[in-house]
Amino acid sequence: MRYRWLDYARGLGIMFIVLGHTAPPMKDYIFWFHVPLFFILSGFTFRLRDNESFITFFKRKCRSLIYPYFSFGILAILLYWLVSGKSITALPTWFFSLLFGTNIDIAVLAAFWFITTLFFTQLLLFLLIKWLPKKGVIILSLIAYASFYKINDILADTNILWALNLVPIATIYVVFGYYSKDFLKKKDASLATWLSLFVLAFLLFDLLAPYHFQFDMRALTANSIVLSLVIPIAISVLIIKLCHFLEPFELTLLAHMGQNSLVIMLTHYFFIEWLRLHDISSWWLSFLIAFTASYLLSELIPSTPIKKILLRL
Repeated sequence: MRYRWLDYARGLGIMFIVLGHTAPPMKDYIFWFHVPLFFILSGFTFRLRDNESFITFFKRKCRSLIYPYFSFGILAILLYWLVSGKSITALPTWFFSLLFGTNIDIAVLAAFWFITTLFFTQLLLFLLIKWLPKKGVIILSLIAYASFYKINDILADTNILWALNLVPIATIYVVFGYYSKDFLKKKDASLATWLSLFVLAFLLFDLLAPYHFQFDMRALTANSIVLSLVIPIAISVLIIKLCHFLEPFELTLLAHMGQNSLVIMLTHYFFIEWLRLHDISSWWLSFLIAFTASYLLSELIPSTPIKKILLRL
């Protein structure tokens, strides 16, 4: 069953992803929730097929995540090389970054860490669900979340293979989405109201108080382990609940944005970097052009033979 609100939430989420990467004045606030939202939604859509083995699940996830990771990664590298005027000697380093998921040597791969982190998080969730009861999965996820935040204090300046150090952090959001399916798909005006008040109050406090909450999942920036769990989940749930109220309206454009969020995720940074090469520094113009271009590309690809190469459809 396809939920319209889910497509709307993904559509809004990918808009926030692209907007955050254009460095707007509200960037720090967007980074509180834009990536956790997608991990929570991936947990909501996570399904175990009847009698599916780990190997079968692994192959399925390779097809849906790892294949486009490499196909779009190779395309992004080659296109960036063509437009940037960089020497051909840069290509081996860039391909190395793609292969091992370090993604530090070429900006067009900056969002690709999400794919490898989601891939390994879903593999881990498969094993946890198979081996442990619900309480065991939740408790172990919370322990791993808290423990790895402390470990990541040491690893903050280290580029870990395939962003594996983010898996324990991502897992807690995915586990929340997985075990909160009934809660997330329920339309609740009262909860949406209370969440709105809570989020607005926290924003006001953050603006006025000397203490400022900081959270950037990829950069491992977090000055509160508790708030890094509570605030992303609260804002993500608020967005989801608000999307329930949009469901009666047929917002085709927003729904298509959500359905094409993977392609937009993997292509928008190329357009941002292309604009930077042309000295376009305006964040709102960069967002408008990069998002529009990546969305149009996502609509174009399925109608062309290249979809079999890039998406293996």
